[in-house]
Amino acid sequence: MNRNEFLSSLCVDDFISWLIEKVPTLEFELNFAQSRYVPSGLNMTVLGLEEVLSNYCWSAYWDAEGGERVRSSDWKSTRSSLERLSQWMQMAVEQDDDHSCYLACLAILQWGGVRGAKPFLKGLYENGDLIKYFSELVPLFDLTGHQSYTALNSENVLRFDAGLTKIHSLLDKTGSPIYDSRVGAAMAMLYALYCSDRDSDPELLCFPSGSARGDQIRNPAALGYQYAPQFFTTDVTDESWAQWQLKLGWIIRETLTRCNWFSGENDLRARCHGFEAALFMIGYDLRCFECNNEFALA
Repeated sequence: MNRNEFLSSLCVDDFISWLIEKVPTLEFELNFAQSRYVPSGLNMTVLGLEEVLSNYCWSAYWDAEGGERVRSSDWKSTRSSLERLSQWMQMAVEQDDDHSCYLACLAILQWGGVRGAKPFLKGLYENGDLIKYFSELVPLFDLTGHQSYTALNSENVLRFDAGLTKIHSLLDKTGSPIYDSRVGAAMAMLYALYCSDRDSDPELLCFPSGSARGDQIRNPAALGYQYAPQFFTTDVTDESWAQWQLKLGWIIRETLTRCNWFSGENDLRARCHGFEAALFMIGYDLRCFECNNEFALA
């Protein structure tokens, strides 16, 4: 199934219409304990995803070539930081510079606070396959292409995790989202609310998610809704995780072509990443949805 076929399916088309209608009316209780990534914590109720993005927080840094330490925390500084990482990664691939590409990958993992992909990346780099690997996957994540999502398969997606989704996202030029456990949890919950509201089949779009490091809830099943398939289980293979990154990107981009959300961003690609960043915030703990009485949580 390609982009046009996916987006024109009745379920997906109606879900996008529902998002545009309902999400601006949803309240989100952002309750974040103090941590390395949210130094002051958060405790507030906001309306809609644009207000969520205004309160984005991910305090992080990465080391640029030459020794500069690039820091970010709110969305404005994070957007700037990620654009620099994206340009570094894209230029390295375009110039066929394996060493620079490897350093860019490590910097992306450093910003994201994840390490699991390091041995995989090191192996590709040492075998001289790093540029080749990413170059072959670039057109398969392109949100404007005509490829089927099944073009991402077990033969070309050798590994997928919270670090690699960031690398593939930043290498893409069309707005492919970072699909980690928080983004997946947010989409799984939004789809659960849609199914509850529309009395629809929850199995049609089973957005996968992953567990939290703390006691946060990132599976709608914990709130009485449909179970979200979990990363690192037989339910979610590496290639299916990559496919969901593409499918979510199609949904986000199509949604934004039908509404004016995140119009303060520079272009459609930047708006896509703003959408993704807002999902990242509300996916921290799905209990942030509980103040919406219209959707009675079990």
